[in-house]
Amino acid sequence: MHSATFISGLAFSIYFSWRLALAAPPLVLLLVIPGLIYGKYLLHLSRKSRHEYAKANFLVEQALGSIKTVYSFTAEKSIIQRYATLLDGTIKVGIKQGIAKGLAVGCTGIAFAIWAFLAWYGSRLVMLRHESGGRIYAAALSFVLGGLSLGVALPELKHLTDASIAATRILEKINRVPQINADDSKGLMLDQLRGGIKFESVHFAYPSRPDIAVLQDFNIQIPAGRTVALVGSSGSGKSTAIALVQRFYDATKGTVKIDEVDIKELQLKWIRSKMGLVSQDHALFGTSIKENILFGKADASIDEIYTAAMTANAHNFIRELPEEYETKIGERGALLSGDQKQRIAIARVVIRNPVILLLDEATRALDSESENLVQHALP
Repeated sequence: MHSATFISGLAFSIYFSWRLALAAPPLVLLLVIPGLIYGKYLLHLSRKSRHEYAKANFLVEQALGSIKTVYSFTAEKSIIQRYATLLDGTIKVGIKQGIAKGLAVGCTGIAFAIWAFLAWYGSRLVMLRHESGGRIYAAALSFVLGGLSLGVALPELKHLTDASIAATRILEKINRVPQINADDSKGLMLDQLRGGIKFESVHFAYPSRPDIAVLQDFNIQIPAGRTVALVGSSGSGKSTAIALVQRFYDATKGTVKIDEVDIKELQLKWIRSKMGLVSQDHALFGTSIKENILFGKADASIDEIYTAAMTANAHNFIRELPEEYETKIGERGALLSGDQKQRIAIARVVIRNPVILLLDEATRALDSESENLVQHALP
C-alpha cells in the first residue's frame, strides 16, 4: 500500500510539473538508502537476538528437565546466575535495536528537508519558468506525501525481517537432505528376515568428534536366533554398535550386514520396523501407561498389553495404581520410579515382538528379582 501511494504521488507530481518531478526523484535516495541500511542492520540484530534467546531458553529447558538434579545439588542460584548472564547478551542487542529504530525514525525528518528544497525550487520555477503556483504546490505536495508514505513503511521492515528469519530457518529444515533418510522408500525388503547381524571391519567416529575413534576394525557375527552380549568399559562402543545396527549412523569404514545384506541396501523404515530397542534412558511419553505400551504396536489388543506387561514384570505395580493402565505418567515418565519406567519400556518392546531385539543396558534399573524374571521371559 505504501509503495502504491509513493508511485501515485510521483505520477501526480509528473502530471502537475514535470520539471519539479525530474528534480525530485534523486531525493528519494535520501529516504530509501537509510531504509535499506536500517533493514539490513535490523536483520543482523534480529538474528543475533534470536540466537541469544535460544541459548537462554535452552538453559531453562535443561534445568526444568533435570529439576530434581538441580535441587539435589542446590544449584538454583547457579542456574539463575547463568540465565541472567545469558540474558545480558539479549539486553545489549535490544539496546542496539532501539538505537537503530530511533535513527530510522529520525531519518523521516529528511522528508521535511525535501519539502523545503521543493518549495525553494518550485518558487524558482514560478519566477523563471512562469509555471503555475498552484500546479507547483500540487506537484510538491504529491511527491512529499508519497515520500512520507515510503518513510512510514520503514518501521514495517521489522516485521519483514522477522518473517525473513523465521522463513530462512524453516526453509533450511525443509530443504535439508539428510544423509540417512528414514522416509526414503527405496531399498530392499527381504521376503523373510531371519535376523543375522554381521560387522565387517567396521570403523566409526561420531560426527561431533571425528578425531576420536569409537570402533576400530570391529568384527563380529551374530547368527539369527542367538543371544549375544557385548561387554566392555564405558565408552567402548557398545551403544554405538546398537546405533549402527539401527542405522542411526553409518560406519566410517567397513560394512554392517543383516542376513548377509548391507544395511545400506535395505529400506530403512522397513528394517527398523523389524527391530525393537530398549535404550539406557528408557524414553517414555507424557501419556498413559497403556498408550506408551501401544507405541510398540498400535493395533494391539488389551490382552496383548497385559501379556507384555506381565513379561516385563510390570503388570502388578500397574494394577496397584489408581487408574491402572490409564494412569498418566508425566513428561518422560517423571511420575514413575526408574525401575517402573524401565519395565514399561521393556513391555513396549515385548508387545512389538521384533525379529531383532536390542537391549542397551535394559535391565540396569531393575532389582535382581525383576531382572531375573525379565531375562527369563525375553526370547
